[in-house]
Amino acid sequence: FNPENRQKEIVNYLVDLASDVKTIMDYRNPAAHGTTMTIKHAEVCGDYLIKVRKLIDSFLSKIKK
Repeated sequence: FNPENRQKEIVNYLVDLASDVKTIMDYRNPAAHGTTMTIKHAEVCGDYLIKVRKLIDSFLSKIKK
């Protein structure tokens, strides 16, 4: 067990997580701003929701004992 390697793994994971969250936050939901959403936008929104769910599940699995 090497604590330095574990620390690097954790830092790298958090950097990747932050990047993924930034990508998700960049998405603007047109329906939330008073316009209707096209089917294509709905598909993209659904893809983001799935990605967010996977990110949350991945994050929680890493912090559980």
